[in-house]
Amino acid sequence: MDKFDESMYGKKVRFINAEAHEEMPQYYPEVGTVGIIVPVKGTDFERLVDDFAVQWPNGSTTGTDCWLADEESLELVEEVLDKLQSI
Repeated sequence: MDKFDESMYGKKVRFINAEAHEEMPQYYPEVGTVGIIVPVKGTDFERLVDDFAVQWPNGSTTGTDCWLADEESLELVEEVLDKLQSI
């Protein structure tokens, strides 16, 4: 996935890191789960500027289902659609 910038807030991402889910399913949803990138400003995650905050569907993780994920664990849903359309 491209490097994060503020223009990505509100974009859909798919979780792709099976190892992270297996090790910490309370924080990372199942592979294939689609969530939305949200701002970290004003949250407990604000100090972790290199990570994305992703709002996952209700019940897919724990708590409010909003957790951090690194770029290697996510793919933009639009990027996947673009790749499929170019085949």
